[in-house]
Amino acid sequence: MFATCQTEKIKQQPATFYDAILGQIVYDRYYSCLDTFLRDKNLMKIDSAYWKGSVSVSTFSRLVAALKRERKNMNQKCKITFHPDLGRSYSAHTIPDVAKKELQQILVTDTAFQQTFPGDQALDSLFIPCGLHASDFNIDFLQIEPPPQKRRVLYSSISLSMPVFNSNKTRAVLYCEYHGDSPYGEGVFVFVEKQEGEWKVYKYLVNWQS
Repeated sequence: MFATCQTEKIKQQPATFYDAILGQIVYDRYYSCLDTFLRDKNLMKIDSAYWKGSVSVSTFSRLVAALKRERKNMNQKCKITFHPDLGRSYSAHTIPDVAKKELQQILVTDTAFQQTFPGDQALDSLFIPCGLHASDFNIDFLQIEPPPQKRRVLYSSISLSMPVFNSNKTRAVLYCEYHGDSPYGEGVFVFVEKQEGEWKVYKYLVNWQS
């Protein structure tokens, strides 16, 4: 019954839901890995100073936020690859069962999940690709491309799972994988909620980073 409702939800508004979520994820977490931002000398200086400890967290956050606002409104779009599969961090390119159980355990012990989702919530869909491709997205500041067929190493590549919704469909959690310049990558659970009719990310739960 749950799986049926979930499939119907995705068919009804895939672009609205996933466009909103993917745009926020890139804007929040992966802006510095995109070519457009890497060419910004000011951002690179700020980043270098921050990691050296000569710029405070608050100053760094404030300056980066200003740069992100500026770049989000520029005519030139940021490029990112959307990969239709999950599990690219594993040799078989699928998430093994033992890894799924470990990720699920991290999620179910999280306070935000415990307070919002039923204790017996089915989580299998978190490890199923969302079913969309690069051409299915329409995000103003992103040029989303499909993965190249002949190159195995993907830079600035992102994947999303199907969501798990709470009982009244006002909140959801989905799994996101990102692979930047090798060997950097991470897997995060993305918590979203519907605010005034629009889906907004309200929390990220990092599960692995490399």
